[in-house]
Amino acid sequence: MNALKKLNNKLIPYFNIQQVNDDYLICNDAWDEIRGLPTMFSLWFSFLMMIGLIILLIGFPGFLSESGFSLISLIGIIFLLGGIFSFFKIFNISFGRELFGYAHYPLIFNRKNQELHYFEPYQKKWISAPWSDYHFSININENHEYAVNASLIDQNEIIQQVVVFPFRFRSLSLVEGHWEFFRRYMAGEDLEKLKKNIHYYAPNVIDRKEIARETWFRLKLLRFSERDYLTDQVKLPSDFNLNLLIFGIPQFLIRRLCVRTSKTPQVPREWIN
Repeated sequence: MNALKKLNNKLIPYFNIQQVNDDYLICNDAWDEIRGLPTMFSLWFSFLMMIGLIILLIGFPGFLSESGFSLISLIGIIFLLGGIFSFFKIFNISFGRELFGYAHYPLIFNRKNQELHYFEPYQKKWISAPWSDYHFSININENHEYAVNASLIDQNEIIQQVVVFPFRFRSLSLVEGHWEFFRRYMAGEDLEKLKKNIHYYAPNVIDRKEIARETWFRLKLLRFSERDYLTDQVKLPSDFNLNLLIFGIPQFLIRRLCVRTSKTPQVPREWIN
């Protein structure tokens, strides 16, 4: 996408902006709204997998003693090794990002210095480059959701890093409006005009962790409410209380566990001063 071309789409800042002023904008990463959900499913899957592995470990010696090394034994070994491998992959992907990781993974748009900074969740390091060095595109994922990607490409045109903007949706027009909000901010458009499009802010947690009340509000807003981005309306569906009871409370508890076991990323002061 052209970082200079102006689009006429409705501006969609989304609900992840923590701070915004004339010098910089700080927002949460694209996966903040499902924080705790991957860990919740990973814990459940790991529990079932551990039961299966225990059954295999208990039954495996019996297979060998009764029939020697047979096809059943070979299948048992494959399942055993596959289960162990899957367990460690789940730990590295879900637990490594959420449990004992960082409390949030901020994006910092510094328009004073024309830079974009992002804390990468798996490498646990800051990605930082001039705004003009990024190549912007809108991609579609396996769930048919569009998202804005900012990529850093080396001299051989190989992608080295990808930063995903904090909004994924099945409407291309709305995602283009999301890109346009940040493009206009970095282009220096009047801040007061842009702020009129921001109806909900994320907790300002740049130097701290979100508290329980903030976690609960975020879940209600992002996971269990109906949002009309064209009219900027947020309403509660008819099954809101039931969904909140069955799915909301478990995710709330897991998300609190993730936050409590994680560290706060240290933002270099020169980026936000």
